[in-house]
Amino acid sequence: MTDTVRALSALQTLLADNTSGDISPQDMRDAVVSGNGHLYGRVITSTSAALTGDDIVILADTSVPNADMTLTLPAASTSQYKVYLIRHGDASWKVTIAAAGSDTVHGDASIDLAGYETVLLWCLGTEWHMLLTVT
Repeated sequence: MTDTVRALSALQTLLADNTSGDISPQDMRDAVVSGNGHLYGRVITSTSAALTGDDIVILADTSVPNADMTLTLPAASTSQYKVYLIRHGDASWKVTIAAAGSDTVHGDASIDLAGYETVLLWCLGTEWHMLLTVT
C-alpha cells in the first residue's frame, strides 16, 4: 500500500466523525504520515495574506514586496488548538500579525514582529496566545 500525505483540511474532514466506522486502516496510516512526515509550511512574499488551516510554519519574506506585511489569522472560534510558527525573514520591514474581527492576539488586535523574530501562536478557541518569541 502507498501512503498519501493529505492536507490538514482533508484529514479534519475525514476524521471529524467516525460514528459510521468508515475510516480504514489506510486512512489512519495516511493521517500518521501526514501529521508526522512533515510540517506544512510556506513562504509569504505579498504585502498581505490570510493564514489557512493547512498552514503551520510560515516564513514572512518582506524583502520581496519590499514593504510592510500583514498576516491575518483565521477566526479563533474555528481554530481551537491550532498552532502557527511564524518567522520574520529579514530586518527591512515590519510584519504585523492581525487577529480576525474582534479576536485578539495575546490580548491585542495585532502584534508586530521585529526583524528575524519568530513567534509560536496557539489558539484556545476564544483568542490567540503567544507561547514563545525568539529573536
